Amino acid sequence: MSIFLTILGKRRSSAYPSASIPTWQRLVTTYRKVIGVLDRTEETFLQMTHLYTIINQIVFFTLCDRAIGSDKKINSIYSLMMYNVIAYCIQYVRGMISKQNCDLTVLVSEHSRIRHLAMTATFLVVEWTKAVTFIITVVFLVLSFSVKEGLDNFSPSIFYTLFTALHYIATEKTLFDIFPPLLSRYPVFDSLETLWAPVILKTYTIFISALFSIYQIIMQNYRLAAWGLYVNVILCWRDGDKRCFKDLRRELDVLSSFRDATDKQLKSLDDICSVCLCNMTKAKITKCNHLFHAHCLRTCLKNKVECPLCKTYLLS
Repeated sequence: MSIFLTILGKRRSSAYPSASIPTWQRLVTTYRKVIGVLDRTEETFLQMTHLYTIINQIVFFTLCDRAIGSDKKINSIYSLMMYNVIAYCIQYVRGMISKQNCDLTVLVSEHSRIRHLAMTATFLVVEWTKAVTFIITVVFLVLSFSVKEGLDNFSPSIFYTLFTALHYIATEKTLFDIFPPLLSRYPVFDSLETLWAPVILKTYTIFISALFSIYQIIMQNYRLAAWGLYVNVILCWRDGDKRCFKDLRRELDVLSSFRDATDKQLKSLDDICSVCLCNMTKAKITKCNHLFHAHCLRTCLKNKVECPLCKTYLLS
């Protein structure tokens, strides 16, 4: 009889396992599930780059509007529209200037002179559509600045225009290409401008958004401050850590294992980089006493972890 009751008790406990789980463990499990759902939702939202960028810009422009804007709260929308129009015009002009071939025909193959009629017609329609859109955009921009009645609700201050313009340049993908060439003038970046540029821009946007959000907390505008801290600080930091922060840290960790060449060493050797065959004003020294540009050495190490000259293993 006792054996029967023991078996019956085991069956009941296996049929209702949740009854034996403590309440705190169930709360922890529920919390982890909720956090997992939130993480996946944030990850999906950050993958929609254009949507996240627009929301980020709107929130920041609203923060600026409440802090240093005028009493007309429509400034944020007008400013964002105006910056988008200007960015489109700049992108179109840059694309036209960078074109090396102005031929509007599409050939059947690279080495053929026979025109592909269907592709040529499609290409002409697309190019003329871009040109007409550009003309309409420029006319709209000129009319917006020339007609006084259209600007009655748009009166941004100088500081508002400065902060919003810098934030727009830092977050807009079409204007990102102008920043790395500016950093290439400074040798301190060791030819890592393409990695340093997004880190600097992300850090600036996070810092300035945090300042404006803290100001909104002081002004007791808690809802807008929460939006600013979550969208422009927390999510921006998470996006930066995934896209650019880790890449820069990884490259700096690899290069940190090599010594920097002194000016005396560079002058005494009067050497050139063996990878790019250019003069070196700043270089890294391997353990086999060979000098390379940091960028050139980093590029070679991606393929093989050895010296490009003597094939010595470098990361041991």
